[in-house]
Amino acid sequence: MRIGSILLAGGTSSRMGGRSKTLLPLLGKPVLLYGFELLQSIEAIEELVVVGDEENLRLLPEGCLTASPGLRRQDSVMNGFQKLSKNLDYILIHDAARPLTVREDVLKLLSVGETTYAAALASPVRNSLKKIYDPSPYPLVHETVAREDLWEVYTPQMVRYDLFATALSRSKEEGWEVTDDIALLEKLGDFPATLVPVSFPNIKITYPEDITYVTALLTHQIQAYSCL
Repeated sequence: MRIGSILLAGGTSSRMGGRSKTLLPLLGKPVLLYGFELLQSIEAIEELVVVGDEENLRLLPEGCLTASPGLRRQDSVMNGFQKLSKNLDYILIHDAARPLTVREDVLKLLSVGETTYAAALASPVRNSLKKIYDPSPYPLVHETVAREDLWEVYTPQMVRYDLFATALSRSKEEGWEVTDDIALLEKLGDFPATLVPVSFPNIKITYPEDITYVTALLTHQIQAYSCL
């Protein structure tokens, strides 16, 4: 099984006050390097391309495979995909803004992913969900959504190379809009993805206050895994 990986670290975020999430310091190290070092440490990954702007890419060692970000997430994925070899079996796509991803979870994902069309790290939804019908000034509840069959999906996400190539091409031709990678296969139809439960929170840094929370979780993670 030949695996190539794409690490997304592009652009600034309006929800972070225009700052790049992946450049923020986290226990003395830029957020970007957590995901980069994690993927580099996994022997099964033969190729790794980092998609990001120049400021992010300066953090990487010389000789790293890189690509420029696009306007949308799927455009950035496409840019990274085009830099990888064409004889791969699977593609692993990860958000650099998820520095809490655990190595053991990625290895479990790879093991499950090679038996199916696609797979992603995920966890069951814990809170009650409400669908609204009037968003302002305060949302009015239309109905309660049953959470028993709902899961929150994270990255990395793993997809079969040939199917993903087809999905990216169709996405460009037909103007598909998706927010994650396995959704592209959903649009192709008949290629269900498998969800792999995480062993540790896989939070994505989105807002400034997330840094404090993620720092606390990372500190706990380091202490917990150092005791194993």
